[in-house]
This record gives sequence, structure tokens and C-alpha cells, in this order.
Amino acid sequence: MEESIKDKFFRLDSDKIKGKIYSLSEKELSPEIEDELSKLLAQYKGGIIGVAQINPIAGDIEYNAKKVVKYICHAQNTGLDLVVFPELILMGFPLDDTTDRHPNLVEENLKWLKQIAKITTGTTALVGFAEPVRGDAGKYYSAVAVLAEGKIQDIIRKSVLPEAPVFNDYRYIVASDDSVKTITVNGLKYAIIVGEDSLGAQEIINQVMSENPDAVINCCASSANTKKEYLRSE
Repeated sequence: MEESIKDKFFRLDSDKIKGKIYSLSEKELSPEIEDELSKLLAQYKGGIIGVAQINPIAGDIEYNAKKVVKYICHAQNTGLDLVVFPELILMGFPLDDTTDRHPNLVEENLKWLKQIAKITTGTTALVGFAEPVRGDAGKYYSAVAVLAEGKIQDIIRKSVLPEAPVFNDYRYIVASDDSVKTITVNGLKYAIIVGEDSLGAQEIINQVMSENPDAVINCCASSANTKKEYLRSE
């Protein structure tokens, strides 16, 4: 007997997760699956979040942007409240010296962001991008745009930069002084943070808790290679 879509993509860990989690590969995001997921999720009133854990190509803004568009469309067709992308998804992470050598790419990532915003409807999208710092040429924020209803509704900026030697964020990324921001989607309140803002930054953690959100969403990214998980395990 052929395995149903529900059986194939449904996984429930009753001990840790009070909800339903679907894991879909890029090749499996068909209209049929979108339709069935939409029907299955219709019973829930709110809090339906999609995590677009996708790999960008550093510096290939068009490729990254079109991939973001694809997954926003899937999220909207499925009826998700929110779809979350990694930090700097449009530019690709890490930036390294890309911004110094090709500053025009930053302008391109801003143009694509504005166009991507226009396709959003009922689903809110959190999209990471590089935002120029006003008055500080060659420096950028690692920012996350809140896109919904055809517009850029808000921007959240990274406040804490990584200190590990493998990262060079301090060379081109500026830490923001912004306080934690919250958004409300379908009646639920989300605190949005970026990357290392969640790691050991007690001031930010206190700010998050003071907002009393229904959930905290961290848009983060990290460079990876084929042996990274093995090395971590060892």
C-alpha cells in the first residue's frame, strides 16, 4: 500500500514537541503536498511557522533571492502564519570581504528585498539581508526584514557579534543598539533576535523576557563544511 503524504512527512515527538512538524525537501514541495498540508493545518488557529533552512550562495544575490521567493510562495500556498529565513540569506553567509570588493552587491540585495516584499500576502516572512549603516561607509548591519502585505513592515538588527576566530563579522558588521523588537502575527506575539543575540547576552535575554512573548525566533546562520558535524561530535 502506497505511503500517504501525511504518513511520509508527519513526525511527532510527544515528549518534547506539542505539535506537528513537517520536513520537506526541495523536490517534494509539490502543489499536492501544499494542498494537503493546507487542509491539515486549517484546524489550527495560529502559531504555524515554517523554517526555511536553505543554503545561499555567497554573492549570488539573484539565486538567493529567487530561492527566498520560492519558499515564500510555498509558505503562502500552505497557509503558514510565518516563514523564517537565516540571517544574511540574500547576501550569503559569511560576508567576509564580499562587501569591500563588490559593494554593488549590497545595493542589489536591497533592490531584491523591496521586490520580494511586494509578493507577500497573508504570510509574514523574516528575511535576512545586509543593510548599510548611515554615515559609516563600508559598514553594514546584519538585519532581518519583516515582510508582510506587500511591504517591509519592520527591520531587526543584530546586536551581538560572534567572538570565535572563524568569524570576521567585526570587520564589516556593526553591532546595533536597537532593543529587542516584537511582532504580532495572527494574534501571537513573537520576539525576533538575530544570531548571537541569543548566546550569553544577558541584557538582551532580559529584554526578551520583559516583552513576555508567546515565542522567540532567532534568525541565525553559520558557515559549514562536509566535516563540520563530525568535528563537533568528536
